[in-house]
Amino acid sequence: MIKIRPYVAVIAALTVFVSPILGTVAAVQITSRSEAKVEESRRLSDCGLFGRLLDAYAETPPSTPAGRNVQEAYREYYNVTLRCVPPR
Repeated sequence: MIKIRPYVAVIAALTVFVSPILGTVAAVQITSRSEAKVEESRRLSDCGLFGRLLDAYAETPPSTPAGRNVQEAYREYYNVTLRCVPPR
């Protein structure tokens, strides 16, 4: 008859039950980091676009109230929503 020491059985049971949980946690962490990188890339791209739009408005200021409203909306989106650097 084979004798199994109690601590070996406990370690085996922990390995069988904990390994899948740890694997799942690791996969979730990797996915979250990947999504964060994609989101940051999109944010930086949007910052560049709205920065160029605001530069154009700075060179040729809008002459109508609607144009000033659009410029202000772009500036708010750039500064508040996207949190771009440098603020404008």
